[in-house]
Amino acid sequence: MKKTIFGKTGKFTIGISILSLLYFGSLMFFMEQRESVFSEDKAIFYDTIVSNNDLNQLNPNNLKNIYIVYDSDNRIYSTFNCVFSITYVIMNEFSGGWLEPLYFILLVEQVEILGIFIFCRISSRPIVSIPV
Repeated sequence: MKKTIFGKTGKFTIGISILSLLYFGSLMFFMEQRESVFSEDKAIFYDTIVSNNDLNQLNPNNLKNIYIVYDSDNRIYSTFNCVFSITYVIMNEFSGGWLEPLYFILLVEQVEILGIFIFCRISSRPIVSIPV
């Protein structure tokens, strides 16, 4: 057990857990922006996909009203933020709204896994005796 917790497997588990926390946390952040920043853009994409059922109409000529909001100096981050926010919100609406609670449950589960693993790592640390 100690070899698993303190060895390469333990470091791998902590790394995967931290990456999962970042992934699920960013998904929650992207989905939360649907109401504030990208609601008009999401409505345009959603109406185009649902009303026509034709993905060929999603071309730059038909979507001239979409503007990426550059809220920071980093244009790559703003573009990434806009695209993923709209994508995850549309996926959430196509799933009937169950995708966001599922991601929240997975986020909490990763927090629990990381917390239990770090607690086991701290509590099973070898006791070093000092010779008198």
